Amino acid sequence: IEVLNQALKELPNDSWAHSCLGLAYLGKGEVVSAIAALQKAIELNPNDERPRHYLEVAQEMLQLQQPAAAAPNL
Repeated sequence: IEVLNQALKELPNDSWAHSCLGLAYLGKGEVVSAIAALQKAIELNPNDERPRHYLEVAQEMLQLQQPAAAAPNL
């Protein structure tokens, strides 16, 4: 993650670097950070389907992490 953040300082508009950062965050379980990085990748290159797929995965992971918030109180 540190290396990717350094690369993004030099190439802030590199959509693939943002995608890789998103995947790295996913691997660490930092889903909110992953979503932000993947959204930036999509913003920079809306024609690349890969970050869209990864974003769907991250959003599903976020939902799984917050089951109590999604379920009504009984």
